[in-house]
Amino acid sequence: MWLPGCISDENLDKNIWSTPDLIERLKKDLDFLGISYRDNSNNLLEGEWRIAIYYEPATHDFPIGFHISRQDIDGIWSEKPSWEGKIKKEVNLIYHLI
Repeated sequence: MWLPGCISDENLDKNIWSTPDLIERLKKDLDFLGISYRDNSNNLLEGEWRIAIYYEPATHDFPIGFHISRQDIDGIWSEKPSWEGKIKKEVNLIYHLI
């Protein structure tokens, strides 16, 4: 299973306790892989995707839960609902943009 931060630091604690930590770990993995990113805008450029992160806040004894979806330039969102699940595509996903 992939957890944000495990690509850039395989010894990182697997538990994520805050939304800023989740986003920072994702950015570190993208940097490590040489994948560029920028702040969200209304327009995607050729070769870009929009990433949406759904999250469930951590409680005092349970780390944050999260899910990531991707939007292509044609406006279609795709996601893989589980590690072994098949990729599904939808036009209208509710999302939280960062």
